[in-house]
Amino acid sequence: MIDLSKKVLPDSVKVSGSSFKIKTDFHYWIRFIQMLNEKVFYEDFDFLYKEEVPEDRKSGFESLKAFAFPKRELPRSTESENPDLISYSYTLDADLIYSAFMQQYGIDLVESSMHWYKFQALFNGLRECKFTDVIGYRLYEVKGKETAYDKQMLKMQKAWEILPELTEEDKKRIDDFNKLF
Repeated sequence: MIDLSKKVLPDSVKVSGSSFKIKTDFHYWIRFIQMLNEKVFYEDFDFLYKEEVPEDRKSGFESLKAFAFPKRELPRSTESENPDLISYSYTLDADLIYSAFMQQYGIDLVESSMHWYKFQALFNGLRECKFTDVIGYRLYEVKGKETAYDKQMLKMQKAWEILPELTEEDKKRIDDFNKLF
């Protein structure tokens, strides 16, 4: 998360009391998230360190996850949210994300090497573009009696339904993976 009271963004993580320099280019962190989704084990994340790799690999992995997913105060979650519903994929939606950044910020993501926190801030600020429309389709829920608008939205949801919800088997594998830590 960006701290506007500081002139620099973090470029290291703390592991077992020591500081380790990391790569901050958003491309690396998107790959990190893709690897998490592929259920890759913590030993395979050495590419994120610039120099030295911590001996305590599990703590190092946890520090990398904390960097990738910094805690945020807002928005507060509600009980009605479905934590298993995936609304976007950096892989499957790459073209839409690329065009959204070009359209709204004039940033060519292929040419850019911006810090992960800058990328996240801009990503979270995306509005009124095809990418946010697609997220809206994926998250759409019919409230009450189904209308013609609901039918159209459900049709769009089906068309863009490239991100299935986690199966019980997937959830069990993720739980087993998390128990390693």
